[in-house]
Amino acid sequence: MPIDIHVRGMAKMHNGNLILAIERVRPAEGDEIDVKDFVDTVPGGIDLWMERLLGHVEFIEDRNCLALVRAFLADQLIIDKLKISPAGLSIHHNYAGGLLEHTTNTMSHALYISGKYPALLDKDLLLTGSFLHDMGKIKEISSGAAGGYTTEGKLLGHISLGFAMAEEKIDLIKEFPIDLGLLIKHMILSHHGSLEFGSPVRPKTPEALALHFIENTDAKMNHFYCFLRDFPQDAVWSNFDKSLDTELCMLRFRKETKELLSLEV
Repeated sequence: MPIDIHVRGMAKMHNGNLILAIERVRPAEGDEIDVKDFVDTVPGGIDLWMERLLGHVEFIEDRNCLALVRAFLADQLIIDKLKISPAGLSIHHNYAGGLLEHTTNTMSHALYISGKYPALLDKDLLLTGSFLHDMGKIKEISSGAAGGYTTEGKLLGHISLGFAMAEEKIDLIKEFPIDLGLLIKHMILSHHGSLEFGSPVRPKTPEALALHFIENTDAKMNHFYCFLRDFPQDAVWSNFDKSLDTELCMLRFRKETKELLSLEV
């Protein structure tokens, strides 16, 4: 299992080479590590995305949905991890604050699509599911500088971990409606869309289906930009991408657009 370490030593130049003479190595304390010093950080900065997330929460009107979301926001350990956790290790949003960005973008899309189909989609339910759907990733993926999956993550996965986290918070809210709890937990369990992609159940409500599509779209678009940004500016086609199962056309893609498009969501 990867661990963060603290190294003390003396750096010096010798024959044009940088030499590090190590005096002591020990496990690092939590307050000695700032993960942002070692990994990429979400475009725009974590504070910007946290502000956007809280702004989207204000659109939730149902008192029970709002109570559940606020129970997570009041848990400082959860919020501290949410701010720096990636949403993945390789496929999408694989940088500090990536989970925060993905969650916020999914809520942005939820606001838009619920406004397009108000007779079909419950805005408050879709926003709540969007906020919670990947919350289990704060336990599945290590947010330390070394990265990697936790033992808990390898054994249980983020869907079941997120389900358990939601269930724990719901149980603490007095007289939380049973049916509402079922609908929210169903959205968490089904957001990957099918059994072969890790969901134990398929989406069976309008909100669950909408959540699957919008969070998957955000993940795919982020992967698209992260994959293409390292290719030469004048390249027309990328290498074959295993995640999308195709080559990608770069005729209209510019590397500098990644940050701009991410910030516009």
